[in-house]
Amino acid sequence: MIGLGIESSCDETSVAIVKDASTVLAEATFSQIALHKPYAGVVPEIASRAHQEKFPYLLQEVFQKAEVSLYSLDYVAVTMRPGLVGSLLTGFITGKTIAELSGAKLIPIHHLEAHFYAILLNGHKIQYPFLGFLISGGNTALYRMDALGKMNLIGDTMDDAAGEALDKAASLLHLPYPGGPSIEQIAKQAKGKQKKKNPFPRPLHTHQNEIRFSYSGLKTALLYHLQKNPIKNEQEKAEIAFYFQQRLIEHLSNNLEKAIVQNPDLNLVIAAGGVTANQEIRKQFQEICTKYNKTLLIPALKYCTDNAAMIAALGGMYYKENMFPVAEAVSSQKGMFPLEEVTP
Repeated sequence: MIGLGIESSCDETSVAIVKDASTVLAEATFSQIALHKPYAGVVPEIASRAHQEKFPYLLQEVFQKAEVSLYSLDYVAVTMRPGLVGSLLTGFITGKTIAELSGAKLIPIHHLEAHFYAILLNGHKIQYPFLGFLISGGNTALYRMDALGKMNLIGDTMDDAAGEALDKAASLLHLPYPGGPSIEQIAKQAKGKQKKKNPFPRPLHTHQNEIRFSYSGLKTALLYHLQKNPIKNEQEKAEIAFYFQQRLIEHLSNNLEKAIVQNPDLNLVIAAGGVTANQEIRKQFQEICTKYNKTLLIPALKYCTDNAAMIAALGGMYYKENMFPVAEAVSSQKGMFPLEEVTP
């Protein structure tokens, strides 16, 4: 079973050819970080133009590396929601064209769902139901995953996602974009951090049973702190980054623990998304899962960020089950696709 994955939901132009929903035969990704760096965030028009320019070269590269022909494809899996509409449309037109030419089945993919299936590329298996924790630039949410194509929201972001908060913090601290890696790197250099009180408030103290995420207040607290306490040297900057990251991760961990307690039947936790590349997050999540005797799976670092291999992996799961998402147009909405079951 050979599948082509196409990902263009935001600022990564990515294609991959995957065998049996688990083995990557070839992959190629063009990162647009350098294009958006001057703006400290993604510019939609720049993103969609870059996708259009890069897809032909990336496709040629992966077909040559995989040593397969266009007509060897069983399916073409393409991200169709959620994301930037212009970027999604570029990928959809590319995928639909290849499917028409090759005779392969076109499979619409929900980008958020695909992040959890990136663990298939590590050699892991999916066991339903499981608790899915997505932490990225645009999303911070917990899901109950009952079956393929069935994501039930447990807790969502009220305002800013964790990745957005890290980008803003990095900008305020004059650190490089994207913010997550920059904050993590400089936070490791902080000295004497255990001897001082964290100057930032805990984000959104909610009722014991509520699972919600909010980082707008933490961002504002950082802004006011820097206005009142200008940074004098690199060590102070490192300490501020450490305390900000500490509060951000604490908020994630508290909500994860709530979700585990409220869903005792879920023995598997899959954390995914670009922010899960953070080593402190991985450490703390593992401690929580060990405490409650749960299995924690996180994709390999290269598959945490947006990539076409995870799109192809999820597409392979649908193809094997003869279940296909139904979608005729791309969308920025997060809602799941209706499913069509095909009897062989």
